[in-house]
Formats: sequence, C-alpha cells, structure tokens
Amino acid sequence: MNKETMGFMIGFVTLGLFVFAGGGCITGDSQEPDYFVLEPISGESSPESNFSQSESFHVSQVEMPAYLDGTRIVERTSRNQLSYAEFHRWGESLGLGIARVVANDLSSSLGVLNYSNYPNRTRTNNRYEIAITVQQFERVPKGKVNIEGSWRLFRDRKQKLIFRFKESIPVVGLGQSATVKAMSVALRRVSDRIAVRFTKYLKEEAVSSEP
Repeated sequence: MNKETMGFMIGFVTLGLFVFAGGGCITGDSQEPDYFVLEPISGESSPESNFSQSESFHVSQVEMPAYLDGTRIVERTSRNQLSYAEFHRWGESLGLGIARVVANDLSSSLGVLNYSNYPNRTRTNNRYEIAITVQQFERVPKGKVNIEGSWRLFRDRKQKLIFRFKESIPVVGLGQSATVKAMSVALRRVSDRIAVRFTKYLKEEAVSSEP
C-alpha cells in the first residue's frame, strides 16, 4: 500500500469518526416536554342556588374546533395564524380539562358536592346537564388569554337555557405556567356566569312549581 493510499484511508477514517462523534452530539438526549393542567379557582358559593342536595348536575363532553384538540398548547400569533408549543403540552386533552374544571368551579359556586363531568357517567339522580361549546381558547397577542363560546342547560334532556360567553384575561407573569393560570381564571369567569344563570333558573323553576 503506497503512502498516498494510506493517507487517504487515514483521512477517511478520521472523517468518519468526526461525523460519528458529531452525530452523537446532535442526536443526544432529547428534551422532555413540560406538561400542564388547568386548575379550579376557588370562589364563593351562592347561598341562594336552590339546588337540592338530593340532585346532581353533569358537565358533558366539550365541543371545540379541531385546532384545539391536541396535546400541544396553542398560541394565536395573529388573527389567522397559530403557533404550537413543541415542549409545552397538556397532561390531558383540553376538552377534558375544561369539563373537569368547570364542573369543579360550579360545584363550588352552587355549594353542591353531588356532580359529575365527562368522561365519567352521570349520577343516578342527575336531572341537569351543562353542554359547553368552545370556539376559541388560547393566548393571544398583547399578553391576554381569550375564551369564547356558548353553553346550554338541559333539564331531563330538554334544553332550557342557551347563552354565549366571552372573556379576556391578562396573563400575569412569565412562562407557560402564567398562561395556563390565566386560562384557569378565564374558566372561573365562565363558570361564575353559568352559575348566575343556573341559580336564576332554579329560583324561577321553584316559583313556578308552587301551588
């Protein structure tokens, strides 16, 4: 083997080792995503809810657009443009989180412990169902979280109420945790509005049933 051939082989092997070592650095341990969940926000219960402790309510499956139906947290960067966080994800689907938190918040507002939410089954004594449709729920420019949609109240499977909701909550602090906190506050606002209408309906129902 002449010197020229040997030099070529040594150079080739050296280049291969360099590429292998570099590839090892590039394909090292991948970053693990951070997982977040929405949380119930404590509030005052209504002493005039007229909600019988022998009855219960159920928050059904949340309807939402497909762009929100995923594990990656969404941010709206402009009117018609979205950004998906690669390493900030939901620990549960957003729809499940909304149903869970709204049910918990309503339980607190109405002073009722007898309730259920999707994907759990309704209680045997359930007469009231709350159906939520979300059209928008994400962080938007200018450091705010917007939520918009509608909700319906069913009694014995018959629709009794339907209302729209729209809330804009400022994000206080930095990082994804601050955004998720603002989203939880937004759900509390929505829950409070539902509780007010629900309580009013229960009072009117009680009056109409009097002899």
